[in-house]
Amino acid sequence: MVFSGERYYNIYRIMLTALGLWPYQTPIIMQVQSVFFLGAYCFILLFQVKYLLKQIKWDWNSIEDNSEIRILEKYANENRLLSLILGFVVAFGIFFILIIELIPVVLDAVTPMNKSRPRKVKIDYEFFIDEEQYFYVYLISEIITMLIDIFTMFATGLLSFAFIRHCCATFKIASNIIEKTVTQHTLQIPAYQKTHVMCQRINRAVHIHRKSIQLVFIVN
Repeated sequence: MVFSGERYYNIYRIMLTALGLWPYQTPIIMQVQSVFFLGAYCFILLFQVKYLLKQIKWDWNSIEDNSEIRILEKYANENRLLSLILGFVVAFGIFFILIIELIPVVLDAVTPMNKSRPRKVKIDYEFFIDEEQYFYVYLISEIITMLIDIFTMFATGLLSFAFIRHCCATFKIASNIIEKTVTQHTLQIPAYQKTHVMCQRINRAVHIHRKSIQLVFIVN
């Protein structure tokens, strides 16, 4: 890209070239850089997911109070129920799209005409072959592409939501601990024990709260 005002845009060229996004680069270099940055991003994301799962496991193993375990179970069950409902909705949506795509085939079989109805998938593909003659090739490609895209968004979206809901559960646990810091039982014990018990509960609530905030920042 050469023009009189090129020098004003050199900084953008340098930054985009470093990321492999400058459109005037050599195609091979662009592909290599894109693969490199995508691989680096996936590598970092993998460690973040592993860390989050490890923290969830630690929370479940470290909590012994029955009321706190019930809070974790409540939020986890809600996540599982939501996943099942969304799974059925997505499966129904894919089935509905498949039915729409096969309407010309079904109509030709039920009420045939002198000339077959035009068969064309809703998503345009460039396979350089006749679409009506190879309709099922186009249809299978559309379904596979749709399944990969939807499953990827579905899995990553639900996993992110599960992490957020787990953070909500730990925030709730911290809130309950603070609420139970001063109870009728606590007020009846000796003063020196009372202070110790209350400090222990507050320290634990603050620790859980800080860990939850860290997890929220990682998820975001």
